[in-house]
Amino acid sequence: MITPSFCGTYQISVINLTLPTQEGNFITKMALYKNSSYRHPYREGEVVLSTRDILFVGVFVEGADVNQLILIVNMCWATPSRYSSDRLRYIIIERGCPNTKDNTIGMAENGVSLTCRFHVTVFKFIGDYDEVHLHCDVSLCDSDTNACKVNCPHKRRMYSEDSDHKEHILTVGPIRRRG
Repeated sequence: MITPSFCGTYQISVINLTLPTQEGNFITKMALYKNSSYRHPYREGEVVLSTRDILFVGVFVEGADVNQLILIVNMCWATPSRYSSDRLRYIIIERGCPNTKDNTIGMAENGVSLTCRFHVTVFKFIGDYDEVHLHCDVSLCDSDTNACKVNCPHKRRMYSEDSDHKEHILTVGPIRRRG
């Protein structure tokens, strides 16, 4: 499990991604945002939402100047604990695509650049819990050697993923329920 780290006073999760075809580490971050502009992240401790509020999530690679790299959110899920392995979970994104059983999920960008953005209405996943944590498994794809496009609503990505895919999980939370 990767423990979230915080930059300044903003609630943000950070991991280093590597790619066999590229040298170096790529700093990848996930943050929760107040609106669809994805410019105003929530500060640590202030993510308190009502059950009909919309949560905006942004994932991005910082400082990479490699044109052929594409960031992909493979899977995202919410758990009532900080543990990504918690068996009690609500799937938000699976195989790069929004959960088809939840029509409140909107994917603004995934698998086209070094930024991924999506939103989800809180009531669908927070349920009877006072707080939840959001976890996303992400990967980098080299568009010079793979077809990186995420093809939704189909149930698979166009490029083949290694069978020994190592999870790279970003975690943010808690997201607390108001009232």
